[in-house]
Amino acid sequence: MNKVLSGDLIPAVVLDLGYGGYGVVRSLVEYGIPVIGFCNHRKLPEYRTKLCNRKVYFNGDADLREKLADVASGLPHKPVLYLTADSYVKFAIENRQFIDEHFLIHLPSNDVLNLLLDKTAFSDYALRHDILIPRTHNLFNSEDLDSIARTLEFPVILKPFVRTAAWRQANLCKAYYLKSTDELRKIYARVNKAESRLMVQEWIPGGDSNIHYCLVYFNGESDCLASFTGYKIRQWPVGTGTASSTAPLENKFVTESTIALLKQIGYSGFGSVEYKHHGLNGHHYLIEPTVGRVEQIGYVATANGVNLPLHCYNALTGSAMEEAPPPAMSVYFIDELADFASAMVHFRKKRLRFGDYLRSLMRKNKFRYYNKHDLRVFFGLFRKALSFNFRK
Repeated sequence: MNKVLSGDLIPAVVLDLGYGGYGVVRSLVEYGIPVIGFCNHRKLPEYRTKLCNRKVYFNGDADLREKLADVASGLPHKPVLYLTADSYVKFAIENRQFIDEHFLIHLPSNDVLNLLLDKTAFSDYALRHDILIPRTHNLFNSEDLDSIARTLEFPVILKPFVRTAAWRQANLCKAYYLKSTDELRKIYARVNKAESRLMVQEWIPGGDSNIHYCLVYFNGESDCLASFTGYKIRQWPVGTGTASSTAPLENKFVTESTIALLKQIGYSGFGSVEYKHHGLNGHHYLIEPTVGRVEQIGYVATANGVNLPLHCYNALTGSAMEEAPPPAMSVYFIDELADFASAMVHFRKKRLRFGDYLRSLMRKNKFRYYNKHDLRVFFGLFRKALSFNFRK
């Protein structure tokens, strides 16, 4: 049974419990902040959580808007809204007045959001401002493919300008690593059915652990209130996906470059920028920004003493709750299913020994699903494992 909202603290609304939403819930509840978790998939392990004061199921954008309005109208104060996926950022763009009327949230202007969400627009911006990015070609049709294929140096990365709902529904990867023209044509024929606006990008040499990132939170005056910098240990899918295991890393260039970039464009709210350290020339190439939402791996920052959701809550509500002190040792963050799938690939390619993998599970870790205070989520993971694509 859901707990009743009570107390003087303004509630938080997490949209939704999947992606990085469960990490937001865990970051807030230890401070007594009441949380209302939205979810559009009842079979998600995170939907089983007992940490939320209330859980709201929705089906589609129209239903989401109606239920968000119902929740907000039933509270004495505007709740704080946390977005966890690009699709919800787009929802906020399309319903900006509604969101601003009913919720507390820091978001930059729609123009800034669209600039950072659209990969081709951001590539143009980066080139104009001398930001080092991989060489990029736009791919809109088969004629472009024929022209581009003659000039490419493989391997390359193929990805969409924007990961649309159709892209996600087709269960397509975040990006594709391709080693030949034949592979490019084959994947193009498959993904073009879901999204016609694509880009082909230079592959930057280096493994998953060459990818460094900085997570930030900016207030409404474009001041960075907090930042956390880390690196990916493994990704899923390997080489092109989301971090499946990650840890803190001091990288002054990544931290300062991220803050300077977002400050320059008048940013506010949650964001992050990902860089790849070139395995040969040593330069950091900006791979992509994430805007308007928390990252799926965002709980790694909380685990290491940088509670970005709490900074957000304080900034929007005027609260002054202090985050827990950082741990004496670095804490690693692991997405259990995805990291096991990634490790299996590394086993097969003899990049990882089974004993080393087991030892990595014994260090100081926090997990995406396992939480000793909320075991129902972890038990829900076993059902998810039955349908998990370990060959993606």
